[in-house]
Amino acid sequence: MIHLDEKDESNSSGQPIAAAESLEQTAVESATADETGDAEEPEFELDSAESEDEAEIQMEEKDFAGEAPELVYNWLSSNKDDASIWQHRRAYQSLRQRVHELMDEDRQVKLRAFMALDDAEESEFVYEPAEILKELRRLSKQFGDALNRIRKQTENDLNANLLAKKDVLDEMRQVITDESDIKKAIQKFRTLLKRWKEIGSIPSREADVVYNNYRHFNKMFFDFLRINEELSQMDIQKVQQIREELIQQAERLADEPSINQCLQRLLTLRKEWRESGYLPDDLDQSTFERFKAACDAVYNRRDAHYKEQDELRQANLTSKLNLLEQIKGLATENYTQLSDWKKAEEQFQTLDADWRKVGSVPRAQSNSIWAEFLEAKKQFFKHRNRIFKEQQSKYAEAVKVKTALIEEAEALKDSQKWKETTEKIKVLQQRWKASPPVDRKRSDALWNRFRAACDGFFESKKNWFEGQSGREQDNLKQKQAVLAELQQCNLESEEEAQAALAELQKKWESIGFVPFKEKAGLESAWDEAVANLRQRLGIDPERQAKMAYKEKLEAMDDKKLTDERRFLGSKAKQIQDEIIQIENSLERFINVKGNESFLRPHKLRIERLRVELEGIESRRQQLKVVIKQRGLN
Repeated sequence: MIHLDEKDESNSSGQPIAAAESLEQTAVESATADETGDAEEPEFELDSAESEDEAEIQMEEKDFAGEAPELVYNWLSSNKDDASIWQHRRAYQSLRQRVHELMDEDRQVKLRAFMALDDAEESEFVYEPAEILKELRRLSKQFGDALNRIRKQTENDLNANLLAKKDVLDEMRQVITDESDIKKAIQKFRTLLKRWKEIGSIPSREADVVYNNYRHFNKMFFDFLRINEELSQMDIQKVQQIREELIQQAERLADEPSINQCLQRLLTLRKEWRESGYLPDDLDQSTFERFKAACDAVYNRRDAHYKEQDELRQANLTSKLNLLEQIKGLATENYTQLSDWKKAEEQFQTLDADWRKVGSVPRAQSNSIWAEFLEAKKQFFKHRNRIFKEQQSKYAEAVKVKTALIEEAEALKDSQKWKETTEKIKVLQQRWKASPPVDRKRSDALWNRFRAACDGFFESKKNWFEGQSGREQDNLKQKQAVLAELQQCNLESEEEAQAALAELQKKWESIGFVPFKEKAGLESAWDEAVANLRQRLGIDPERQAKMAYKEKLEAMDDKKLTDERRFLGSKAKQIQDEIIQIENSLERFINVKGNESFLRPHKLRIERLRVELEGIESRRQQLKVVIKQRGLN
C-alpha cells in the first residue's frame, strides 16, 4: 500500500525491487488465496476487491441505526446503480441489521396486539410484515446480491489489471536493457506509459511492490535519457505542470463541506499523481511535500470527524451495555405466572425502545452486542412460551375433566328416574364448580354444553310432572278399556284364549301409571278377570300361575326382563341363606328329647321357604327360556 508520508526509493543495488518472475509468482499465489477465501460467507470479504486508494482512503460509513423505514427505503431506492452500491459497500452490514431490527419491531407490535385479543393463543399468530418492510427486505437482498456480484467482478478486474501492469513493467525493463536506439526507446517507453495510465487500479495488497517497480523503471529510463537533455527536459516540464494542477486541486479540497466528497475526490487525485510521470529527485521531493500537505489537511479533517464519531459510538456502547444488563436481568428471572411475565414485559418494552433510540456503537463491538441483545430477548420470550405451554397443559387436563362431566350429564339427560337422577345431576354440578378452569376460548362452549344437558333433564322433569295427572287419567281409561275387553272374552278354545290373553297382557303392561288410589282396585280386577277366564277353560291354579307369569314375562321389555332376573336371583339367595341359618341353629337341638314343640314351627318355616324357593326356581327357568328367545345375555 502506498503511503504519502514516505518517499519511494529503489534499492541500493540499482535493480528493480521485484523481478518479473517474482511478480508473476505473487499474482498466482494471490489468486489462489482469493479462490479459497470467504466468498461464500454471508459477511462479504471486501478487502480483496478494493484498490490501493480505496483501501487507503476509508470514507465514513452510512449509519442506519434508529432510522425510520421510510428513510431506509428512500436511501435504497436512490442507490440502486452499481457505482453507488460499491461506494456504500461498507454500509451493507448496518443496513441489513437495521432491516432486521425493523422487521423484529413490527413483529413484536403485531404480536402484542394479537395477544391482547380475547381467546388469543401465540401458537395461532401468523406474522405478516407491513408492505414497506416487505419492500425493504426485497431491496436489501437486491443490494446484497448486487454487492456480491460487483465484488467478484471488481476483484477479477483488479487482478486482470495487476497482470496487465506487470506485463508493462516487463516491457519497460526490456526497453531499458535491450533498446539501443534512443528515439525508438523514447517512443516505446511513452507508449508503455500511456498503456500504464489506461490500465485501471490494482489490488491494494500488490500496490507497494508494483508502483515501486514502476517508479524505479521510470527513474532508470530518465537517467538513461540524460544524454538527450532536451527531450528529458520537455517531459519534466510536462510532469511539473500536471503535478502543479493536482496540488492546486488538492488544496481546494479544504473548501469542500462534505467529508465523503472530499475523500472521494482525493482518491482520484492520488491515482493521477502516482501516474503523472518522472521528476528528478529535487523536484519530486518539493512537489511531493506540497501535495502531501494538502492531503494531510484532508486526513486531519477526516480524523477529527472520525474521532468525534468514535467518541459518540463509545458513549452509545456504554448506554447499550447498561440496557443490556437490565434486559439480561429480566431474561434470567424465574417466572411462574403469566401475569408476572406480562408485568416484566412492560419493563422489557421500555428497555427495548430505549435500546433502539441509542445510535450505533463501534464496529468492533457491533455484531457481538447485537447478538447478546437478541439472545437475551430470545431467552426472555422463552419464559412466555414455557408458561404458555404449562398453562395449555393444565387447560388440556381441565378440558378432559369437564368433558367427562358433560358426558355423564348427557347420559342422564333423558332419564325418567326423576328423584335418583336429580340427585346425580346436583352432584355433577358441584363437581363442575370444583373442576379446574379452562381457557376462555373453550370455557363458554364447554359450559353451554354442560348446562344444556342439565337444563334438558330438568325441563323434561318439569314437563312430566306438570302433565302427570292428565296422563294417569288417560292411562286409567286405557286400562279400564283393556280390562273390559278381557272380561268380555268368551273364547272356548284354550289356545285362542291364551293368545288373546297374551295380547291383552302386553297392552296392559305397556300402559303407564294410573292414579294411586285406583291402582290396587284395578290390579285386583285384572287378576280376577284372568282367573275367571282360565277357570272357564278348566285350567288348574298352579298352571294358571305359570301361564300368568309367562304372559307377564312376554309383556316385559328387555330392561325389565334383566331387572326381573336380578331380582329372582337375589331373592333365591336370600331364601337359601335363611334356610341354612335356621338349619344351623336347630342342629344342636335335634337329638334332644322333649324339644318337639320348639322345633315344629321352625321346621314348618323351612318347609314354606323351600316351597317358595321351588316357585322362584320355576320362575327362573321360565325367565331363562324367554331371555334365550330374546337373545339376551
